[in-house]
Formats: sequence, structure tokens, C-alpha cells
Amino acid sequence: VTRCDVSSGRQPQTATPAAVGFDPAALHAALDFAASRNRVNVQVFRNNCLVASGPTNGASNNVAWNLWSVTKSVVSMLTGIAYDEGKIGLDDPVGQYLPAGLGDDAHRAITVRELLTETAGLLKSIGAEGLTGTVPVDPNIAAQAMGVPIVTPPGSTFSYSQRTVDLLAYV
Repeated sequence: VTRCDVSSGRQPQTATPAAVGFDPAALHAALDFAASRNRVNVQVFRNNCLVASGPTNGASNNVAWNLWSVTKSVVSMLTGIAYDEGKIGLDDPVGQYLPAGLGDDAHRAITVRELLTETAGLLKSIGAEGLTGTVPVDPNIAAQAMGVPIVTPPGSTFSYSQRTVDLLAYV
């Protein structure tokens, strides 16, 4: 089974559906179904490889659309799976999972649990979150999140934010 390298760039490695263990006909049918449900841009990844794109992706010039709060449910489910498999600890500082030099000590000390519960203490900025969700200043979402000021002690205050799930997705 083909595996691709993890990259923080905007051009992922690709593989055929069959090379990563997907039935190409079933995947094509799923993409057609998704496109018929007003999904402008669909990309399917497996083993870090881009294996398929939706038939209507050209309508958006292949620009990814941010799913906002839907992402929170998916990322929290994946975090639960990683926790269950012993790959991540809820009270681990996120710096444990980030490349050296990314973020200062205070940001790196934020825990996985604080990201899950949206109590990381990061400044909430709907305008900035919306803007960087569509026009990325830095394609590295972890770098974007690590640049957001901490305004309350992590773990103390709930603040609904996209940056927390962006950072957790990276972790």
C-alpha cells in the first residue's frame, strides 16, 4: 500500500485510489454523489496521499473551502481515536507534537485537552480567522495558531475559536 510523506506545503503528493487500497469505481461514485450535494470542492486523502478530487473542483479553481465547525467534530473524533490507540495524551503539551522552533514556550505548553475544550486562551478574532481561512497568510495552520496572542490563562476560559481546532488538526 502506497504511503506519502507528510508535508506542510500546498501541493500534496498523489497516488491512485487503487494504490492506497480504495476501489476506484466506488470512490468515483462517492465523489459524484458529494458533487451532487452542492459540494464545490472535495478532495480525498489516504495515507497522506491525495487520491481523488471531485468533478466540480474546477468551479472553485481547486481552492479549498473551510468547513469551520464541522471540522471540530471530525478532529475531536480523530483525536479520540489517537488517544484510544495511545498515540496522543490529553494532558500532553502540544509542543510535544510540533516541530522544534514553532511557537514560544507559552503556546507550546497549551495541552491537547485545552484545544479540545477550546480553553487554550487564544484571542478570538472572527475577522482574522475568517480571512486566514480563505486567504492564508501562512499556509501552515499551526504557525497561524501559534501567532495568536494568549489572552487568558490556558484551561481557564471557554472561547469558541477556529484556531484551536486548526492547531489540534495539525497535532
